[in-house]
Amino acid sequence: MKENVAIRLTTIHKLDGQKEKSQYEYAGLGVKKAGGWFFSYKEQLDEGVVVQTVIKISENDVTLLRQGGVQMKQVFKAGGQSQSVYQSPYTSFAMETGTKSLRIKQENERPANVSIRYRLWMNGQETGEYDLQLSFAWYEK
Repeated sequence: MKENVAIRLTTIHKLDGQKEKSQYEYAGLGVKKAGGWFFSYKEQLDEGVVVQTVIKISENDVTLLRQGGVQMKQVFKAGGQSQSVYQSPYTSFAMETGTKSLRIKQENERPANVSIRYRLWMNGQETGEYDLQLSFAWYEK
């Protein structure tokens, strides 16, 4: 059964001694399936581009999938590397994600917080180190 959930996404991006923090909040849906928890929500990007985002949280990894105006897939597994392609209406890049750490905290048998530290490369060029925090606030029925 799908449940309403508020999703807060916080990113800290570090590159060349500089640090930039971004925070977003989304109203989404969460559902438990055989492969783990799945969350979906819509993102409004620049210039009116809408993207459907799905986050899959399983026991040892997290997958972030965006479809629509932007298409991309990132798989986060502690100590793991993943390759994919980032596509927008204007360009596409080879994308590589190197996950340094991944922590998933549950409350009442549902995801509450996810912390991911990773490095990202686009077309072989390092774009920096990222700290990604996902927080889930479940609406009571």
